[in-house]
Amino acid sequence: AYGVLVKGEYSSAGAAEALGLVLEYMDFKWERADGGSAAYHQWCVVKMDGQVGYADAHMGMAGYGSHP
Repeated sequence: AYGVLVKGEYSSAGAAEALGLVLEYMDFKWERADGGSAAYHQWCVVKMDGQVGYADAHMGMAGYGSHP
């Protein structure tokens, strides 16, 4: 998250961590997911309204259910 929030450098992992900090601030519980490729694309698995969903800073999308 340091690279995204402080240095202005982007990575999928950094974006997921930065979004996770925002989610924590909003009182959401989350975990980082990597779709089986930790070096490439990562997103947040989050519990919203009693349902499991996802929030993806890399693709700019969120929703209920599993990541598309």
